[in-house]
Amino acid sequence: MERLAAAEPARADYQRDLAISYERVAVLAGFDERAKDALIWFERATAIIERLATAEPARADYQIHIVNNLLNMARYTEGDARAPLERAASILGTLDADGRLAPADRGKIDAVARMLAALP
Repeated sequence: MERLAAAEPARADYQRDLAISYERVAVLAGFDERAKDALIWFERATAIIERLATAEPARADYQIHIVNNLLNMARYTEGDARAPLERAASILGTLDADGRLAPADRGKIDAVARMLAALP
């Protein structure tokens, strides 16, 4: 996937597929209790999706993809998980205010709020 994405950087489908591949590696690292590695792979995936979201700001699915990765990053952050959770809350709030938040994703607003409230 890296070779395909590098060969055709304008192909959003290749970029998204590469991000998903990175996310799968992150999940595997998490299963092996390698939190630092999982976080690195989620950060790489998120960077790709952020570029796609910047190129197509009307795509709410890219924004939700970022939120999902931020939630995973918060899970593997050894320090304060506040930053990724606050960013996820901000993205969700913007999508909700714009009327672009899918009903299936509305529960994430409360879930993120609960996670933030549980932080020290």
